[in-house]
Amino acid sequence: MGRETTIGMLIVTLLALASEAAKRGILTEGTRLAYGRLKEKIVAWSDSDTSIFDEFYTRESGRRHIVDAIEVRPSDDRVTVRSMASALAELLRQDVLRGSLGISLRRLEEIDAQLKTLA
Repeated sequence: MGRETTIGMLIVTLLALASEAAKRGILTEGTRLAYGRLKEKIVAWSDSDTSIFDEFYTRESGRRHIVDAIEVRPSDDRVTVRSMASALAELLRQDVLRGSLGISLRRLEEIDAQLKTLA
């Protein structure tokens, strides 16, 4: 049996999907801003440095640290980042439909659907 999907795991996955496009500078302005805001909030919670954050969550130990930092937050905080992540997923979806990103539309839709079911 696999591990339960959590809001922290979904957010880290979403940030990882957006990270490469952000590094390459191909996100639209709105998507870039949404990605940056979500990343900044999670960085503050995980006591990470923004300059190393992109590499930090590509390692398993880094991902686990960030997931844990999200999971221990009060419910109101998790609701806030869930909403931010859902908005980012929608903006990424729009970028994908414009043909500007190499991210799976199906994967984005799965993440967004899962985000909407978690509290």
